[in-house]
Amino acid sequence: MKKTTNWEVINGELVREFNFKDYTLVILFANKVMEIAQAQKHHPEITISYNKVIVAIHEHDTASISDKCHKLAETVNTLDRL
Repeated sequence: MKKTTNWEVINGELVREFNFKDYTLVILFANKVMEIAQAQKHHPEITISYNKVIVAIHEHDTASISDKCHKLAETVNTLDRL
């Protein structure tokens, strides 16, 4: 299986936690992930809390990780810090 930098495979999903100093940055980041997901037509699960965002990516119809998942993860990596 392909390895994507800074992402872990957990329960059949690519998962990464991003930590921020405040809620405003959390929301800005989550919105940028949404824009990327819309552009790539591949929609991750995004969990938001006060100072972190957890992004989980998998193919919803096959419950697997595809090249499309890795592409989305690598693009999200470019947003590592706002």
